[in-house]
Amino acid sequence: MPLYHLRCAYRFTNGQSGLAIDAQRFEASDIKGAIQEARLLSADQPDMTLESAILSTNDGSTIWSLMRDARPETSTESVLPWAIS
Repeated sequence: MPLYHLRCAYRFTNGQSGLAIDAQRFEASDIKGAIQEARLLSADQPDMTLESAILSTNDGSTIWSLMRDARPETSTESVLPWAIS
């Protein structure tokens, strides 16, 4: 199965400055499955909220991203068209 890379940045909810960075690798049968897994893995953490997430293929091509603003209604999710065709 193909290998995918998920990189997430989290902001502390207790007012602490800075970001925490998390990087994970996982396998998925296809790109759609990888995007579904990335959505699950990039959930908010205890005492932290997701700032951004980027999913890429093993060769470094970005296939999905999620950027959150301070207000959830202004979040932007992007899936590259070639990734799901």
